[in-house]
Amino acid sequence: MQMDALAVLVLVLAIFLIAIILELDNRGILEGEGSDFRRKIVSEALTVLDRLIVGASEPILCAVWSSRAEGFKTDTLGDHDYALWKKFYDDVEARNEYFTPREGFGVSDVEKFARACFGSFFKVYDELSWVRDSIPQATITELLSRAERSAWTCGFTRDLH
Repeated sequence: MQMDALAVLVLVLAIFLIAIILELDNRGILEGEGSDFRRKIVSEALTVLDRLIVGASEPILCAVWSSRAEGFKTDTLGDHDYALWKKFYDDVEARNEYFTPREGFGVSDVEKFARACFGSFFKVYDELSWVRDSIPQATITELLSRAERSAWTCGFTRDLH
């Protein structure tokens, strides 16, 4: 009788441990996906900005950001960093939602959404040292130079520090 109770207890503990491991794996914590996710969203954001500079009229897909659950994002980034990145991606989504059903639109609309995306990205860049550290200064300088000359971003400028 004691052996049966002990076997049941071991089985329950094993199931509990398996559930914890599966949950941690689902969140990406066991495989160290957090740093990879951070690197990928920085790269994705730079691609988004590049697409805005060249005046892409089709929706700008954000596969890295949209492929992860909100819980993973907040666990990986923390509440503050998540809120900053969410604002950037919300601005991209607002742009996509506005332009998707339209066949024609004015330059002022393009400018408004491009400025919103650039502004929210540079808020992320300014506030998060890990983002600044992951992007070479030459990349930022070149991006801003191109944005300043682009008709689609209407001369977006900012001071570099």
